Formats: sequence, structure tokens, C-alpha cells
Amino acid sequence: MTTAPPITPLTEPQKRAAAPLVYGLSNKAIAAQIHLSAAGVASQLKVTRVKMDRPGCSRAVLVHALLTTRQVRPPVCHRPAPEFTEGELKLLHAHAEHSHNEDIGHAIGLRASDVRAETDALLVKACADNTAHLVGLGHAWGIFDDPSNPQLAAPPAAPATSVYEMLPITSDAARAAAKALAEDRAHLLAGQGITVPPARTTALLHEPGALGLYEDGILVGCLVLRTRPDMRHWGADGHGSGIRVFLDPATVGTTQIGRLVTMWLADHAARRGLTWVWCEVPTPRGHAEKASKWLLDHLLEFGWERRPPTVLTPAGDRVVRLRLHAEARAALAAAISVPNLSILSEVPTS
Repeated sequence: MTTAPPITPLTEPQKRAAAPLVYGLSNKAIAAQIHLSAAGVASQLKVTRVKMDRPGCSRAVLVHALLTTRQVRPPVCHRPAPEFTEGELKLLHAHAEHSHNEDIGHAIGLRASDVRAETDALLVKACADNTAHLVGLGHAWGIFDDPSNPQLAAPPAAPATSVYEMLPITSDAARAAAKALAEDRAHLLAGQGITVPPARTTALLHEPGALGLYEDGILVGCLVLRTRPDMRHWGADGHGSGIRVFLDPATVGTTQIGRLVTMWLADHAARRGLTWVWCEVPTPRGHAEKASKWLLDHLLEFGWERRPPTVLTPAGDRVVRLRLHAEARAALAAAISVPNLSILSEVPTS
């Protein structure tokens, strides 16, 4: 049963730092939004945890405490809640109450090693960026209104149709939409001091095997797949069956989209009977180096494994090699539809 922590009013600076947590924002993103340093945000949140009687807690637990005591407002969300199963609702409640996977698993009768996979599937279903955002959405949907019966607290379910689609980018219209997306993302990254080379992004979107991830018909992310890649420069790390993906800082998208793309790639490879998804992040000198580091950190956050050392491609480019183990994700079938990817069988080796 959910227990409300003691109400200790926050100061206005603390509220400003805490309020964006319900959208799952990072300290860096919050800092940019409220014109404070990331260290300053971290300091405010540390004090907020103490005031909420939750020292050292996860961001999801902190969000639940803040919303339960009405210290901040729930996130704005115009979507109805998905049709959560009883198990998914229990997992959502566990994330609101417990900070560690071991405790979450114990609370709902799940092995700690399985908590991450189940949580990833739940994030996809809820279209949440992370567990803090997930808990925030739970409050917006009224799921925590009746803790004695969370199933009754859930509002009417959304239609059982996929929110996302993965489609080939082959038409001029699709390429134009991809270019516009890349320009918007490049502008946002520029605001963080990260310069994305436009020429590489444009070239990427015109390659065979380019795919777009669409949310309710709107393009939100792009990638390029190679089904028969040249892996000679990978050495032993390139052995086995797999596909290679090309990603770009201006097209990989937000945290939610990056997570979805990663999960889709792992699932897509598993369904094809493959073992690996491989990715190379260029490491050029100059302004582009910062963009490459951003992309590398972005992917490592989602479970990609870095393979040292930096190597040279046959074309002479320096790259950091990443790989992702193929893993079937049954929940993705309901979240991401894939009408026709037969084009991938025609993608040439590169």
C-alpha cells in the first residue's frame, strides 16, 4: 500500500528544480530549463530527497513522493492510459515505492535480473522516457488514486493499435521529413554546444536501408541498417551473425526514441535468428568530436557494449565499436508495427 511521506514544504528554488522530474528530465536538461548549473540542480534535489524523507532514493520514488504530497504538478498528458495488465500495474507501483531492482523484484515476486527487461517493456507501452516519467504519467492517469485497488484506478484503455511504425525511407517526401527532423535535432543540440555535421546526416538519410520510426504518423527517429556488413576491421568482435546499424546524433532522437530504437534493433535481430547488432560511432577531430561523444554516451545508457580499442575502417575513419546482444521483446509487437521491411534483404554490403 502506498504511504505518503511527511509533508515538508519545498522552497521555490527546490520546486523549480524538482518539477521537471515528472517528465523524466536529466539534471543537465533541468539545468538548461531553469538556468542553473547541473551541480546546482543535483544539490537542490539532494535537499529535496531529505525533505521528502527519501534520502538516496531513485528519481521515480522521489517523483512519487512529490506528487503524493502535491509539492509539484503531474506531467501534462492528453493520451489515455494503455491497457495495463495487473502485473504491469504492480511493477509501476513497485517503482514508485522502491529504488533498487532487488527490492522491486521482491515486492512483486520477480527475479531482480528480470526487472530491467520487464521495465523496458513497460516504458515502451507507456511511451515513457524513464521510470521517473512513468511514475509521473501514472499520477496523471489517476493510477495511484486508489492504492488499495490500482486496477480500478486506471482510466479507460487506449485502442489496441500500435503507436509506432518502422518504415523504409524511400520516397522524396520521407527524405524531406527526415531532413527536417535532422535540422530540428541539430538545432536543439547546438543549444547544448554540440555541433552536428549536416553533410554526414544528409548522406545517411539517402543511403539504402534507411528506416524511419514514426509516432502516430510523425517521423521521430531514423537509422540505416546493413544486413551483410563488412566486419573485417572488427576482428574477433565481429564474428558471429548480426546486422550493423548506422546512427547519427541528429536522427537518433530523444531518450525515449533512443531506447525504442535500441530495443527494436535487439528484437529485430533476434527474430531474424541473429546474435548481434553492431554499431560504429565515428570519432573525428574538431567540433564533430563532441557530437560523437554525445551519441556514444546516449547509446551506452541504453545497454550498448563498447568494444575497445578505437579502430580504423577500410575507408580510414576512426570509429568506436559498439555491440548489442539480440533479444526478443514480445511487448514490442504491440508497440511498434513493421508493415514491410523486405527492402532490407536487398541492402548491399558496405
